[in-house]
Amino acid sequence: MTTDKSKPAGEKLPDAGPSREGPTQRVNDYYSAQRGETDQEVHIVAFSIRLTQQHVAPDKALVVHADTILLAGNLVNPGKAVILNARVIESAAAVAIDTSGKLAKSANEAGPAKQNGLSDPEMKAHGTHGKKGNNGLPGEPGQDAGNIYLAAEQYRLGGKLSLKADGGRGGRGQDGGAGSAGT
Repeated sequence: MTTDKSKPAGEKLPDAGPSREGPTQRVNDYYSAQRGETDQEVHIVAFSIRLTQQHVAPDKALVVHADTILLAGNLVNPGKAVILNARVIESAAAVAIDTSGKLAKSANEAGPAKQNGLSDPEMKAHGTHGKKGNNGLPGEPGQDAGNIYLAAEQYRLGGKLSLKADGGRGGRGQDGGAGSAGT
């Protein structure tokens, strides 16, 4: 089965190399597809699509509906969903889809917590022990992972398909404040 290489209504998506023979049909790199984009998502509807990282928009979910989706490389979409709906999802080799969240911002930038300092008269009233320092602030949370949804009648994979959706590592908490000196 081949597709017409003329440019009908729709958008020509990124070229990802020469055509290749799929397990049961020819998948062309030149195809007609409709692509829509909102603030949150990129939607692609096509008969046959050779899906690569070029189709992933930063900070947007990827939603693809097609008869045949050829996973032509790894897809990384930090913290955003990847939704693939097709009759056939295939690959020629091992591929991965990774929607793991981004790491939190670096250590808390507020500096160390203030100490609970006491004036000399207050220290004498408390005796020989100083007062403990303030607790530090908690670290920032890491980014949530995006969801991965795959729906297909058939999977024709030429290698392992790895799916990864781990939340991002949280940031380091703030150091606590130093206690006041005793008398």
